[in-house]
Order: sequence, then C-alpha cells, then structure tokens
Amino acid sequence: MSKKFGINTKSAEARARKDAVKQSNEREKQQRVEDEYWRDDDKQVQKKLQRK
Repeated sequence: MSKKFGINTKSAEARARKDAVKQSNEREKQQRVEDEYWRDDDKQVQKKLQRK
C-alpha cells in the first residue's frame, strides 16, 4: 500500500533547488545595492589619488 501523505521527492528536490537559486540571486542583488551605496565617487578625491 502507498503512503497516504507521502511527498514527491523529485518535486521536493526541484523546489529546494529553485529556492536556493532564488536566495542566491537575492543575495547578489542585495550585495550590488550595498556596493553601490558605499561606492566612493567624489571627484575631488579621485583627482587627488590620480596625481599621486
């Protein structure tokens, strides 16, 4: 007899894989946003560093 409340292992694995990809993409997006926030784009500082 089959289990009454069994889970489909293939779909569970696929769901876990999709969740992992989604979390990875979310982390990358968050990292890009944070990097953009902390990016130093002060023109005076850039000129000063270029002279050295």
